[in-house]
Amino acid sequence: MLARFLLLGILVAWSIGPMALAQESSFPTPEEAQASAEYDAMASCGTSCGVSGGHRAFDEYYERPAPIASWWMNSETRRFCQSVADDTVASNRWPQPFVCADRHDTRLPFQLMVAKGWAREHTLDEDYFTSEDKLNPAGRLWVRRILTEGIPEYRAIYVRRGQTEEATSTRMDSVQQYASKVVVSGPLPPVHLTGLPTPRWPAERVETIERKYNEEMPVPRLPIELGGSTTDSD
Repeated sequence: MLARFLLLGILVAWSIGPMALAQESSFPTPEEAQASAEYDAMASCGTSCGVSGGHRAFDEYYERPAPIASWWMNSETRRFCQSVADDTVASNRWPQPFVCADRHDTRLPFQLMVAKGWAREHTLDEDYFTSEDKLNPAGRLWVRRILTEGIPEYRAIYVRRGQTEEATSTRMDSVQQYASKVVVSGPLPPVHLTGLPTPRWPAERVETIERKYNEEMPVPRLPIELGGSTTDSD
């Protein structure tokens, strides 16, 4: 099929080529036209009629495309040949560019999961505020850690909503004021409101697990070599 299209294009080019050459040979070149008396006559006619730029009008006339070229640019044959060429290029490039959208859609859920994970990690819930909805020492330490040790593109603070609008506003003001003290230069990090709960363990449970782990930790000892074999001492 492609060979037939190429053969058709060659036949069209052969049929149009002699016509274009004959058409071009009947017109003088721009250099010959400028050297002729008609060129000066057209310029003087424009001046006598009160219109300036007679030479420019004559030059623009010779800059127009030839009739054959105009026919070819607007013909259905050219559009057909161009569509065949475009389809051939698109077929050779497959699966581009369609695979780009598929890759984006495949990676998007993972990017959302990463962003949601950082949002939950940087959320300040009730444990980081006092009864007056001010940052307590643990909350100030957590805000400082987010702003100084967190990944730059994820240095955003999320504040859990309070019981009332006044409590929520007080929490936001407390976090923003302390963040302005931590960040000496540069823009302040964004502070967002969130209503999602943050699952955390109570401090008593964490302390109990740590104590049990330390109590059950075996005593460090070096292995003893007996008769060429290595054993642990009791």
